[in-house]
Amino acid sequence: MAEGGTLPTIYPPSKRSGHASSSAGSSSAEAIVQPTVQEAFQRQASYGPSSHRAKEINHAIAYCIAKDMIPIYTVAKPGFLKLMKTTVPLYKVPSQKFFSKTELPKMYNSLKEDVGKRIAQGKWYAATTDLWTSSGGSGHPYISFTIHYLTDWKLQSNCLETQFFPEDHTADNISEFFDNMLQEWGINKEFFVSITTDNATNMKKAFETSDTTTFPGQWFGCFGHNLNLAISKALKIQRVDTAVRSCRHSVQGFSRSWKRRRELRNKQEALNVPQRSLIHDVVTRWGSTQKMLQRFIEQQQAVCAVLATERGAWHLMPKDADIAVIEQVLQILQPLSAFTDALASESRVSLSALRPVLSHIISDILEVKNEDSALTIDLKRVMKSDHESRYSVDAKKVMDLTSFIPGLKEAFLMTLMPRSTAVLRKPQNWQR
Repeated sequence: MAEGGTLPTIYPPSKRSGHASSSAGSSSAEAIVQPTVQEAFQRQASYGPSSHRAKEINHAIAYCIAKDMIPIYTVAKPGFLKLMKTTVPLYKVPSQKFFSKTELPKMYNSLKEDVGKRIAQGKWYAATTDLWTSSGGSGHPYISFTIHYLTDWKLQSNCLETQFFPEDHTADNISEFFDNMLQEWGINKEFFVSITTDNATNMKKAFETSDTTTFPGQWFGCFGHNLNLAISKALKIQRVDTAVRSCRHSVQGFSRSWKRRRELRNKQEALNVPQRSLIHDVVTRWGSTQKMLQRFIEQQQAVCAVLATERGAWHLMPKDADIAVIEQVLQILQPLSAFTDALASESRVSLSALRPVLSHIISDILEVKNEDSALTIDLKRVMKSDHESRYSVDAKKVMDLTSFIPGLKEAFLMTLMPRSTAVLRKPQNWQR
């Protein structure tokens, strides 16, 4: 007790009365906001870095970064931090360095170990590989490698590498990358039966059997790439190239003018034409060229109606001869479009279907008919000749043998190469 027998002033005066309160409890409630039991507990119970919950969230964030391929620096951005603070207030987001140096490498090593165990269950392997360039202004070169194998009669596929590849893209450098990668994964090259790449000379030289290469399996050119090369060659026929350029020029005229695009919408509505935008093609992909031509023919009436009202844009209007050429080209490209990605699959062995598909394309779709125009005949002959030159004798033999799956055997037997047919018709000659 203080001198004079009075209690010391612990609480401030009441704001309502202006005098010292005679009730300590009521004054405390007015002056100090006491945290609830739950709030007080939460302040003391933030997730520590080694807690189970923090590790769970760390793993989830790392998974998100890896799976969705988002930049690692996202974890330091204000929006992300606000999101985490709101949804998980007890969790403190680790630094960008933690994810790049600790969590993501740990996840990668764990996954690599798991994939390695699965690959070890396979006996024979096939592979696909490709060189590609990243989008955007950087245009960095990369090489990817995917392995295919069977476990319990189920086809498995794993992309083992996607690696920055700034070196010269020579056959020797590609072959060295392949050997180093197999060594890292502990895979014996002798158990590879085939590899599929595009038809670039460096890829063929790296994996085709020769005195300078040691790849033991059969090299196959990508069917989709072969189809693209054959069609691209046909599209270079002068009359066709002129018509395609004319169409592309018209599309560019609309893509560069908001006014024309706006008027196109109005004309589409007035003429009861589907309200769709024109498509600009990617020169290296014939499928996009086919879509551009098809969309232009669909929108031809509306396009010409817009250009007719603008005297300075009359040069963008294709000639009737160009339209006639485009229509003939589309008659051939339309049935081929179904085969662009027909054999692109990681869930089934597509090589077995390659011979029948090629036979259908060459013997049916590209077969010259009496009613074909001179231009159509030229297109078919160019595509057919290019297709037939893309597959070596050894590759055709392998395709013949792999075609004998139950669903194809009876219907396809008579179209095979004579030697393969003779062997398969005389099973008594086989040595067990």
